[in-house]
Amino acid sequence: MQKPSGAPPIHYSGHQLHRVVEPSDHVAAPLRFRQRHIEALAGGAGQSVQVGLPRHIHTETELSQGRILVHTPRPGFYFGAYDLEYLQDNRLSVKETPSLFCGLMLSGAPSRLDISGHGSVEVRPGTPLIINFAEDAVCEGFCKAGTHCCGIGIRLTRDFFDSEFSPTAATALRSLRSFMEGGTAVRMIGGSTRLNAIADQTLSGPCEQTLQALYLEGLAFAFLAELSRLEAAETQAASTELKPHEYRRVRRVADFLDANLERSISLASLSRLAGVNATTLGRQFQTIHGETIFNYVRARRLERARSLLRNGEMPVSQVGYSVGFTSAAAFATAYRRKFGHPPSREVLSS
Repeated sequence: MQKPSGAPPIHYSGHQLHRVVEPSDHVAAPLRFRQRHIEALAGGAGQSVQVGLPRHIHTETELSQGRILVHTPRPGFYFGAYDLEYLQDNRLSVKETPSLFCGLMLSGAPSRLDISGHGSVEVRPGTPLIINFAEDAVCEGFCKAGTHCCGIGIRLTRDFFDSEFSPTAATALRSLRSFMEGGTAVRMIGGSTRLNAIADQTLSGPCEQTLQALYLEGLAFAFLAELSRLEAAETQAASTELKPHEYRRVRRVADFLDANLERSISLASLSRLAGVNATTLGRQFQTIHGETIFNYVRARRLERARSLLRNGEMPVSQVGYSVGFTSAAAFATAYRRKFGHPPSREVLSS
């Protein structure tokens, strides 16, 4: 695919920040972003960003290439997604005002986010992250040249929570609002296949700007709704239905599964690890994650496989085996069922 040599024209118009799309531009060629483009995009999400560059890098140097989407469905509700390859080492410094950030990294290497007054937070692919900025703060992260990363996120301010909602919507948002009313805090929550599907649809949606605005509008609220459901379920499980040690037990099992996706692990083995019988473990696991252990493992394997395919880390024929599938046919079938296309297309699109 031929990559454009010029910088993408960035327009900001009220509630929608986008690049200008030519009538013939129906295929998303990767765009190249410079420092001023990144700062303009951040401004569209109500943030202030500083890009720290090595001394030998000029401010007009292209820093990354790929796709960045930013949309504001309503005041105080910012929705964005990115699928980027970093071309230069750079450090991003984001000035955060009081708000609630909820994000999900789909692929890329685990990284650290430094939050002033709070410390470091590890950002891991496949694990939703919620950060409440109770006061002004600065977040810093490092982007390494030659690496690829993609993800999705929302940022909610008090203006959003104070706006008018139907009684049903207000109830659905109650848990997130309660979290925002506390102090500065970071929470990792269990993901879901539905949340990952929304993220994938956001990044694979139409590029034509009129359709894109409508498309992102629906996905933004779908992402918020699923995130609210997951956070509320986890809060309830941790505070009422499940005791703290039961919650920690399930998280320990989930972390073990995430670290051993390539292995075939029996439910009996997990039960011994958790110290409870299989029925109890399965019920508590589903309470927190909203899906069975089997479905959780299959979804995480496929998400890991997609990351490997997009990064070109190994041949397609080896990816399925590396994440625990016992045959190439079984991997291809499961991949097509989840993402709607064969693994080979992921490599071609990358």
